[in-house]
Amino acid sequence: MTSFVGRDWELGETRRILRDERLLTLVGVGGVGKTRLATQLGAGTARTFPGGAWLVDLAPLRNGMGLLDAVSASIGLGPGDAAAVAAHLDRTNALLVLDNCEHLLTDCVRLVTDLLQLTSTTRILATSRQPLGMLGEHVFEVKPLELPEQPIGSPRHLMTFGAIRLFVDRAHSAVPGFALSPATATKVAAVCTHLDGVPLAIELTAQRLRTSSLTELLHKLDDRDLLDLSSRVAHPRQRSLRALNDWSYALCTPAERELWARLSVFEGTFGLADAQLVCQGEDIARDDVLDLLAELIDKSVVLRRDCGVEPRYRLTESIRQFGAEKLRRAGALERYRQRHAVHFAGVAEHLLDRLRDEGIPGVHRAVRRARRDFTTAAVHVVTEADFRSLDTLLRLVPVTPGQALADQLTGDYATEYAALRSAACGDVETAWDQLGAALGRHAERGDQFGLRQCIRLMAVLAWSAEDGSAVHRVTELAARMTGPGWSPLSSALAAAAHLRDDAVDAAEKLFAQALLDLRDTGDHWWLAFCLDGLIQCALVREDHSRAARLLGFWRSTWDSADAPHLGASVDPHRTRERLLRRECGDRQFAAARAAGAALSLDEVVEFATGTAPHRLDEGRLDEVRPVGGVPLTPREHRVAELVCEGLTNQAIGNALDISKRTVDAHVEHILRKLGLLRRTQIATWITHERAS
Repeated sequence: MTSFVGRDWELGETRRILRDERLLTLVGVGGVGKTRLATQLGAGTARTFPGGAWLVDLAPLRNGMGLLDAVSASIGLGPGDAAAVAAHLDRTNALLVLDNCEHLLTDCVRLVTDLLQLTSTTRILATSRQPLGMLGEHVFEVKPLELPEQPIGSPRHLMTFGAIRLFVDRAHSAVPGFALSPATATKVAAVCTHLDGVPLAIELTAQRLRTSSLTELLHKLDDRDLLDLSSRVAHPRQRSLRALNDWSYALCTPAERELWARLSVFEGTFGLADAQLVCQGEDIARDDVLDLLAELIDKSVVLRRDCGVEPRYRLTESIRQFGAEKLRRAGALERYRQRHAVHFAGVAEHLLDRLRDEGIPGVHRAVRRARRDFTTAAVHVVTEADFRSLDTLLRLVPVTPGQALADQLTGDYATEYAALRSAACGDVETAWDQLGAALGRHAERGDQFGLRQCIRLMAVLAWSAEDGSAVHRVTELAARMTGPGWSPLSSALAAAAHLRDDAVDAAEKLFAQALLDLRDTGDHWWLAFCLDGLIQCALVREDHSRAARLLGFWRSTWDSADAPHLGASVDPHRTRERLLRRECGDRQFAAARAAGAALSLDEVVEFATGTAPHRLDEGRLDEVRPVGGVPLTPREHRVAELVCEGLTNQAIGNALDISKRTVDAHVEHILRKLGLLRRTQIATWITHERAS
């Protein structure tokens, strides 16, 4: 009744397979076009099958009792047995098409086995949401129609994609005169992408153009509208996407249904580890997720995509929304959304560590494929007032305020990172305006975390620009803030302003006091800020011993806090290390830095405030001695063994599936615990341990 659109490659490939194989099964998600492809393939094989292609629709059968009779009737025979059907197919050289086998798998396997064994040349084409699972079966996955990637191209370019061509063809049938144009191209592409290129969803949506505009369609494709897209003339199980998914849902076991529902919280692709961490619990153990996921893949509920070393999985939008509806009715939707948000906040934090170690190329693919889930997690953590997680997520999802995340609070956090991007492009004035606007709105709401974060970013911007007036401006802003926790931040910023003005004594005193006040807060960023200032003060005084010790503690303990660098856009600690090595010599510098790395936070505070034991604050660098061994943790011991084998820190990270930064920290801790000065000494220690 309608034109056949696209699938040129699929038609050619399935024709080739049918020439070589006796049993071909087309599998795929509901509505993807398996039946349409099978009938088109059958209609175009007259030369190959002189006896024709005979379609048997199995969907109306509730059980396998009437299967053989249905096949006999379809090919023009009366009630009979498998031998009679086989003889007819063999004699006429016909193609048998068994459509919708998924709910009668066992009976279909039995019948197909009999027919193939009783004939020598008969070919059978089956469609099913999961393979028949028998010897000699060739499985061909029917995928959704191809979609354009961003950015959207010209109308002519878009018409090369099957999903776009199908929508335009069906839209033209619904609204004569409809055509793809520069004005409609972007919206049509957005609709087709939202529908995942699934043909049935596209056809049902195009019919809505009789009563809705393209813009209205985009707004209406929410949970309910998408599942309720319907047609009065379609097969009962295909009259709506809800009915289509009900059919698949009935084929699943209770555990598979439960996992389907829980997986609906993923908006993009996900890995096995993601599914295990988010979906485990109650009646689904972590180890069960793999087997259940495999069953859902076999039943075409979950799509698998091979992406390098680790396969990725996803649900089409209608299947995802169907699962979310089931999860909502069970009263568990918010619980699993929260688990999803917590998980992806952790993923974002891990990727930020990798970003610092490997740069953008190393994490670009991972960030891109998880972008939709990062955005979803950010929306959820706003409702939970989890601003720290929001801050982490927004570093990887550069949303435009008011668009991807409409909530004003989220928009203010997004504005802060938009300001950093403006500054990176050289537009410092715009960056200051953006930060000032966000700061004002944080103050109106009394959002203390937002205020602290905004002041922090202003400080980074001021010192990166080496703008003395901006430094004092930030200091004054912090001094006006009231409430718990602001006093040490004001002291730290005032100290930095004094350092900018070469008032080293005042700066050192304020940095030390702020460090003392921050000791028990766990605010690593501001602790690192104060340490950085104290290192600069020691360098101005040419107290190289003190600078090296502080640098050792800073490197080993707070590097993971993404510490600021006052007055430089590149890491100045590299320059400071070279300076100290030149002034002290390699051996003495390494000894001093190792001594600093061995200090606890309390000892560093005492050291910085001048209350440390004499041995920490004075003495020649070459008099520093190892502090003695402490038992290593199992992970540290494994790292030490890999160091002994000659692996670099990056190679160790790859072997243990952790970031290089984490390995760096482990190596520093090992050196500190064992009282060693150089990485090579770890190998000697391991060798002696093995010998004993």
